[in-house]
Amino acid sequence: MEIIKGFSIIMIFLFLGEFISKGLNIPIPGNVIGMILLFLALVTRIVKLSDVENVGTGLIKNLSLFFVPVGVGIILYFDAISKNAVPILSSIVLSTFIVLIITGHITQLIMGIKKEVDKDD
Repeated sequence: MEIIKGFSIIMIFLFLGEFISKGLNIPIPGNVIGMILLFLALVTRIVKLSDVENVGTGLIKNLSLFFVPVGVGIILYFDAISKNAVPILSSIVLSTFIVLIITGHITQLIMGIKKEVDKDD
């Protein structure tokens, strides 16, 4: 019964996110909105972690199953992907470096702010 409750809570937030995304015509995927809402509900303790923890752990343990459709899609569109391999790989490499650089700068900024706060104390 505990698993049904946890799965139901997660699905409610998924559907709520989809409803908000489609209803307000927001360019953010509904599952992302639902995940943010679930996170906020957990932080504000509207939803107890113990209610969704077992289901979340189970989903993470079986996460590889969610990549099967992606793998099938890659095989299905292999010709189109191989024709555009250079732009695809270029964008992957470039975006990875951009994320690394931005993350590094933000981390240094936060560490600098933390050092200043520690000096003041």
